[in-house]
Amino acid sequence: EARRLLALVVFLSLGLTGCYDPPQTKAQTPPQDGYPVCITTAHGTSCIESPPKRVVTLGAGAEDWTLSLGVVPIAIEPHYWGGDAEGYLPWFRQALEAQELPLPAIISSYPELDVERLLALKPDLILAPQSGITRESFLQLSALAPVIAYPDKPWLTPVKQQVELIAKALGKEVLAEALLKQQQAYIAQVAAENPEFNGVRLAYINAASRVGNLSVYVTGDPRVDLLLALGFVLPPQLFGLNASRGHFAAHIGLERADMLDDAELLLSWYSSDKARAEVEAMAVIRRLPAMRRGRYLAITDPALVMASSYGSLLSVKWAIPKLVPQLQQTLAEQKENPRQNRPSDTQPDADTGAPSNKNGRPG
Repeated sequence: EARRLLALVVFLSLGLTGCYDPPQTKAQTPPQDGYPVCITTAHGTSCIESPPKRVVTLGAGAEDWTLSLGVVPIAIEPHYWGGDAEGYLPWFRQALEAQELPLPAIISSYPELDVERLLALKPDLILAPQSGITRESFLQLSALAPVIAYPDKPWLTPVKQQVELIAKALGKEVLAEALLKQQQAYIAQVAAENPEFNGVRLAYINAASRVGNLSVYVTGDPRVDLLLALGFVLPPQLFGLNASRGHFAAHIGLERADMLDDAELLLSWYSSDKARAEVEAMAVIRRLPAMRRGRYLAITDPALVMASSYGSLLSVKWAIPKLVPQLQQTLAEQKENPRQNRPSDTQPDADTGAPSNKNGRPG
């Protein structure tokens, strides 16, 4: 306990007496291999003096891209939901084991960052471009090593921008560009092999996170961007929507569920069977045309949910062989429906028996 208290005092005193100051550190080491390099993100500018060798990753995705760029992190934030009992996601662990590389240490950040462990690791770079790191934490951590945070909003950094930030910090920009092209080519190949995906109007929804709410994932979210790259398109009603502040998705509310009427395929993910059952029992969800036709895919595998939302080369190559067959099967299913495509203006509501107007709401 005494050691932990001492570590905390040292850590806080470093954070209070001076954050990472690029002008003071630029002259500490001679330039080498394109260094020093300075990167500005939402909380400030960090300068990296030489090629990093002891990299810690926080948040999501950074560990994947760091490894793909040829650097094994010394520590990562754990991912128990979707990962194994030790906190490693399956594609990341498999990539390490395939190369016979050591597993990074796990550094817990909940309910608070493990300060003593972080100090003992002596990192020379902390990568957190897809995270929720606060300005206070950024300043405190910068006393230990340069920190690369998100460029604009927490948890909403596009994959390409994540890769660019990480590659610049690691001095691997040429390799990063090649990896992004490799990922694009792989997805394009899968899209070409599945022409039935092309032009299908899709909505990826979440009605389970908050009681009485309905959200849709939008362009810029990795899981949506992956599906669009496979050939799917968004319904016109979802064009231009932006993620709500502090969230991954745009909150539209159950009262505006009719915005999903033109979707030919619905996707959603669930953290439990109970949550899935509750959403699927909602009358407003059951009446959606895609639901009536059986064009609905519920993703309940936590690892697959995480993989599709990461958007890294490692996670995409792990997810697609599992996700594509489910998409194929869902599109092939077509429940009997005498009206075929969608309810008419006067078709009775399936749950209430009341006539529905053209938006599908009880009239």
